[in-house]
Amino acid sequence: MPVVRSAVEVAERCLVLRAVLQVVCGTPREQAVTWLRAESLWSLVSPDERRYLKKRKPDEDANTQMSWRSEALGALLWALGAFKVMPPHNKCFDSRKGAKAFPGVGEQTAAFRAGAKLRRKNEIEEACEGVYEAAWKIGGLKTQMQSRLNK
Repeated sequence: MPVVRSAVEVAERCLVLRAVLQVVCGTPREQAVTWLRAESLWSLVSPDERRYLKKRKPDEDANTQMSWRSEALGALLWALGAFKVMPPHNKCFDSRKGAKAFPGVGEQTAAFRAGAKLRRKNEIEEACEGVYEAAWKIGGLKTQMQSRLNK
């Protein structure tokens, strides 16, 4: 079974992801980095995210790679109860949908962190199982396609 993080840890990851996604959408990276540091979130930025945020002019590929973090943000916001239903796995999550649910670059985060509450553990575990099952099915389809192409 997956490790279920605390509500504060999930909330903090949402804040980091939002900052990264705001940079992808045009927020000045210096502003995002300054905010992440001021809110004591910089240590939670992943190595890949840190490299991205430090680049002066990331290329389109780097922006695309970082934009995929919106999928994680959707799942984490669901875990915090921002949505009744988990965003679908087969559609790109529009991170603007969750923007009203929590603060972004330049806003105070203390109240969001303090008020964070997770769904019940069994709900989160069931959702994880659904993701694993979908990934397993995709892996099986890829294997079938490759074997057909190799014939």
